[in-house]
Amino acid sequence: MTDNIELRGEEDIVLQREFRIDFSLQKKDETIPTEGIFNYFKKYNILEFKSLNDPLDIVLLIKYLGQLLWWLYARRKDAKEGKGHLISLKDVTLTIVTVREPREVLKELRYVLGNQLNLRYHGHYQWHVMGVEAHLVVINQLPVTHEHYAWLSFAESTKYKQYQENLIQEIQQDEAFQVYLDLLQELEFVLFTKTELRTKLILRRGKKEWLTKF
Repeated sequence: MTDNIELRGEEDIVLQREFRIDFSLQKKDETIPTEGIFNYFKKYNILEFKSLNDPLDIVLLIKYLGQLLWWLYARRKDAKEGKGHLISLKDVTLTIVTVREPREVLKELRYVLGNQLNLRYHGHYQWHVMGVEAHLVVINQLPVTHEHYAWLSFAESTKYKQYQENLIQEIQQDEAFQVYLDLLQELEFVLFTKTELRTKLILRRGKKEWLTKF
């Protein structure tokens, strides 16, 4: 050993409470493509959502990447012990959704990944972590198009106003878009400081089709 190395021995790392995935979505039939914003979904998909009042930073990014690796470790361990089947890395995706642009995170990703950080379209970034597809979706940067309508309900300021104006025009032409206005009205009853509840409204109240309907 040198004077520059400090030996601390074994350390216990408590992970159970810290590592809690927001949503885990598994496709029942992976041969059927997913439409809409999640058209890249594979067999196993981890979704993390950051609200306006809980912005994404470098620490949280590292946490989410760590959760991904921990999730993979747990599944591989179960398979090794005969408690489950082996999951291929190519069948897994990680998606991190945030409202505001995480400038420091994107700066770090560009520095570390270089041209391996891909821009799928404005507001949607993609890279790979040990063969797993990772995606970062920035709601305030998303184009105001049909496939983004459900997520744009979480947008703020100019983007939110633009979304509302477009939605009203769409409803005048097609009443099917009324479902998104209903969603906006529902969200008004949710406290702004508890934005995660908005995602649960979308994903868990029988309206999952809102994410992929158009």
